[in-house]
Amino acid sequence: MDLSDTGEGDNSFYYKRSTNQEYDSGMLERNRVTNNKVDTYRENETTGYYPIIDNEQDNGNCWIGRPLIIGKDGSPYYIKELSRSEGYELSVYGKDGALITNREAFAAGGASFTAGEAVSSALSWDRTNGGTTFTISSEGTQNGYIVKAANIPEGAVFNITSMESVWDESITHPELVESKEPVYANVGELALVGGHAWEAEVGDTVSYNGRTFTVNNVKVVTYGKQKVKPDNSMKIENAHLDLSGLSPSGNVIGDVNKMFLRSGFRKTVNGAPWVSVEITAFSAEAVAEAVNAMLFTDDYYKAFNAMQMMNVYESGGKLYAAISYCYRDARANEAVYNEATDSVYVKTDIVYRAPSGDDMEGFVYRVYPADNCDEVERNGAGFVTSAIVPNETVQGKPQYVESDLGSQVTFHLRQDRKFWAYAEGEQLLAPDGTGVMKTVTSTVEKSPTLVQKVTNRELDGVSYRGIGNGKGTYEFTVSQETLAAMGNGMVQFRITYKDDIMEIEGARRTAAQYAAEHGIIGVTFPMGSADSYIEPIFLMYPGDQEIIQDAGTIESPLRVFERPIRQKVRIEKDIQTLPETKQVWYCLNCGYENRDGVTACGFCDRARSTEETKFIDYAHDTYAAVHSDNISAERDGGWYETAKDWLGSLLKGNSPEEEPESIGNFRFKAYLKSNLERLYRDEDGHIVWMDRNGNTMKPQYEDTNGDGNYDTFTWKYDTAYGGRTVDFPE
Repeated sequence: MDLSDTGEGDNSFYYKRSTNQEYDSGMLERNRVTNNKVDTYRENETTGYYPIIDNEQDNGNCWIGRPLIIGKDGSPYYIKELSRSEGYELSVYGKDGALITNREAFAAGGASFTAGEAVSSALSWDRTNGGTTFTISSEGTQNGYIVKAANIPEGAVFNITSMESVWDESITHPELVESKEPVYANVGELALVGGHAWEAEVGDTVSYNGRTFTVNNVKVVTYGKQKVKPDNSMKIENAHLDLSGLSPSGNVIGDVNKMFLRSGFRKTVNGAPWVSVEITAFSAEAVAEAVNAMLFTDDYYKAFNAMQMMNVYESGGKLYAAISYCYRDARANEAVYNEATDSVYVKTDIVYRAPSGDDMEGFVYRVYPADNCDEVERNGAGFVTSAIVPNETVQGKPQYVESDLGSQVTFHLRQDRKFWAYAEGEQLLAPDGTGVMKTVTSTVEKSPTLVQKVTNRELDGVSYRGIGNGKGTYEFTVSQETLAAMGNGMVQFRITYKDDIMEIEGARRTAAQYAAEHGIIGVTFPMGSADSYIEPIFLMYPGDQEIIQDAGTIESPLRVFERPIRQKVRIEKDIQTLPETKQVWYCLNCGYENRDGVTACGFCDRARSTEETKFIDYAHDTYAAVHSDNISAERDGGWYETAKDWLGSLLKGNSPEEEPESIGNFRFKAYLKSNLERLYRDEDGHIVWMDRNGNTMKPQYEDTNGDGNYDTFTWKYDTAYGGRTVDFPE
């Protein structure tokens, strides 16, 4: 840390000497006030200290203050009085008024310092028409705007440029010409005319939408294999039809199905396959005995969880019960796995003849031992989860549940099918049968050509300030009349140069290219008016090699004027009221406050004589309590007479018998004295409290010992620093 007014800390921070306070009641951490109550006062110093973080280590420099931020295209700033000087107005507006109050100093001027908005595009090197161009778009301006161009080669000329389009017969230009060509299909690709494939043989013809096509190629689709995924997870353990507890209802089929349900079986779905079980009699007992003996002992049926008696019929002099079966749960169950036989059962659609004689859709199971399947996949328990089986269809049309199913159906592999496909060199057909075409684009040269004609109008009043190395900063004003003539608020500028190649920064450079790469355009507005004390200033970015930008104010400082106060100011402030009214009397000899009822002064022992009882409602209300019209002549003269004469003179009173009421608001004056340093007015003329950075805050008074009197106070920010409370603001 190399600032002259700092001292070593504890290696984590430095002490910054403060010359305007005796000690610091708050620590500064990374240049921000905290509420750390550790006091940094030192006995051997006449001034206090507060710690400053080692910014040289953190930032590479030792700056403590807050730098001005400058945008890459410059930033407008203004110089404005934030707090008035002693004896002067807060000078903002009202400069042209004879007399003006602080409230009017804000209200008399505009609500904002600038009028309108403007933004500049980036600088661009125009290789075709020469120079460097940029465009400024503005809106809502009233007094035009000011343009500053930094890092521009010296000797540049600023122009308002315009371009118009004209036709030139001598210049050709490329144009795109579109043509249509057929799209050829890939050999073997299916012809999907009408939105579907067409089964055909080579040489067949296909007619669609009034067009006829000859089949020159076919695609063979093989259906010999099918992948299935068994997904059954339920099975019936120890299946048995039990007659016990069954009360015959006279409905044999209904009684048998009740036994199936009691054994855990579900109802079968419509069209499920069935098995014919020979029975000795049409009774529940005979059916149960036959099912238990024939079905429940056969491992073939252990994969099914749904069984139901559907019918009873006679064939060949024997009686049979038709028992339907299937696997059924919430899923489709297109295939099931029988662990007992290590076989895969695949659902296959079939058409039955219903008892009514109509066709009826249903299904049967075709069975494949796992050893005869391809690509068999099993889970950890050995359950087949996937397999490749023959893709077969069923033939036959049995009478549903009125005959033996197994003897009436056969399974056959599905036959390969041939579909119309494209041959070599055939055009791709759209779904409507028309040939598909594609658009081909080619380029040809044509004339005349529309070209841009450039017109430059040189600007007057352009000032230049050189910064060395063959470059500098230009400044000019665009008037409101010029903007109005443009109509849309958009002005195009072109910078031209005395030479195309110039000596810049010690090297030969293309002037237009250098300006496009390094130049900066900033736009600001005339601020204030005839009634304003505000002084505008526009800071351009000086580059990363400079740490200071003063807009030339070091050579030519700006003067901000202010006017002496010429009006009365009234200041009012609330004062604390006591919780309960005090009744006391004050000794005329020494002024000591005594509780009412005490007959002698507690300080000087003088007996109470003509002292009146006072009723005190305000804290620190000593003036009105002591001074009275009925002061006894017995008082010992001296300090009181002197103080009273001084107070009268202070408030321009002329009578030594001045009453307290005529010395207006004296009781508040000492109370106000400590706060006047931070007393300001806002734009509406209201009293506000501010720190040195212009952040508003409020004093927070505290009664620390509960005696009804304020002993200390802190400052609470309104919005800045998150509304934090500090002991002593910056």
